[in-house]
Amino acid sequence: MTALVQKNQLVPKIGWEVYSTIFAMFLYTLLEFGIKGVALPGILILGVSSINYMLILFLYVGIALLAYQGHTWLLWGSAVLVYIIGYMFTGLDFAWTMLSQWSMILFGGAVIGRLTLKQETNQKVYTIGMVAVLLFALALYLPLLSKLTAGIAEASADMLATAKTSMPTMGYSAEETATWINGMNVSLAFVQRIFPALLVLSAVFQYSIGYMIFNAFLSRKESTVESIPAFTFWKMPFYPTPLLLGAACLRFFGGESLRLVGDNILVFLVVFYSIAGLSIIEYYLKKLKFPSYVKVSFYILLFFTGHLGFVVAVFGGFIDSFKNFRKSDQLNLQNE
Repeated sequence: MTALVQKNQLVPKIGWEVYSTIFAMFLYTLLEFGIKGVALPGILILGVSSINYMLILFLYVGIALLAYQGHTWLLWGSAVLVYIIGYMFTGLDFAWTMLSQWSMILFGGAVIGRLTLKQETNQKVYTIGMVAVLLFALALYLPLLSKLTAGIAEASADMLATAKTSMPTMGYSAEETATWINGMNVSLAFVQRIFPALLVLSAVFQYSIGYMIFNAFLSRKESTVESIPAFTFWKMPFYPTPLLLGAACLRFFGGESLRLVGDNILVFLVVFYSIAGLSIIEYYLKKLKFPSYVKVSFYILLFFTGHLGFVVAVFGGFIDSFKNFRKSDQLNLQNE
C-alpha cells in the first residue's frame, strides 16, 4: 500500500508509450471518421479496416498504460481533442456514433489501467472493463441495428436468389436446390436474429485481446501486477448465473420481443461458458498426460460432433462456475 502511495506521488515519466498512444489516437480518428464517404478502391478499404482493427487493440493497451502510469490530464486532454476532431469529421449526423465508439475504447482502457494500479484481481479488472465496453457498444449499435439488420436481410435475399438460379445450371436437381435454399434460409434467419449479440461480442473480443496484451506486458515489468492464469485454469464466475437464468426465462416464457432479447443474452453468455468448458477439457487432457496426437484427435472429434460438442463445453463451463472442478482458487494462491 505504501509503495502504491509513493508511486502516485511521483511525477509520471513521458515515455514511448505516451507518444505512440497519442499518435495512434489521432491516426485512428482520421482513418475511422476522416475518410468516411471518400470513394476508395476495395483493396484500400480493406487495408484501412485492417489498420483500424490493429489500432483499436493498440489503443486499449496504450490507454490502459497511460491510466496505470498516472497520465490522467494528458490522457483526457487528448481524449477531448479527438472528440472535437472526430466531431469536425462527422458533423451532427454521426456525432453519436463517433462519441460512443471512442468512449468504448477510452473508458475500457482507462478502467483496466486504473483498476490494475489499485491491484484489483484480474477477474474484477476484466469484468468491470468489459461492462464499460458493453455499455458503450450497446449505445453504438442499438441506434444502427435496424439499418444493419435490413442490410443483412437484403444481402441474404440477393444471395439466395442468385443461388436459386445458378445451382440448377451447376447440375443440382430441383430437390437438392430446394433443400439447400431451405437450410440457408434457416441459418441466415438465425444469424439475423442473434446479430446484436455478434456485434457486441466482436467489440468484447477486441477488448479481451487488448487486456491480455496489456496484462502480459505489464506483469513482466511489474512484480505487483497479477498475471492472467494459464488457459487451463480459466473459469466462469458464478455471478452471471442469475442473468443466464433470467435470459432463459425470457426465451421460453416471454413474447417475441422479449424472446429476442433473451436469445441474444444467451448467445453472449454461452460463448464465455463454452470457452470455460474448453479450458476444463484441456486441463484434464494435460492432467491425464495424453500424447499430442490423442489431444488433436479428441478436438477434431469434438468439432465434428457439432452441436453436441458445443453443448458439452457450455454445460461443463456452467457447472464449473459453482462446482470448481479444478480448485483454481487454491492453485492461484499457491502460484502467488
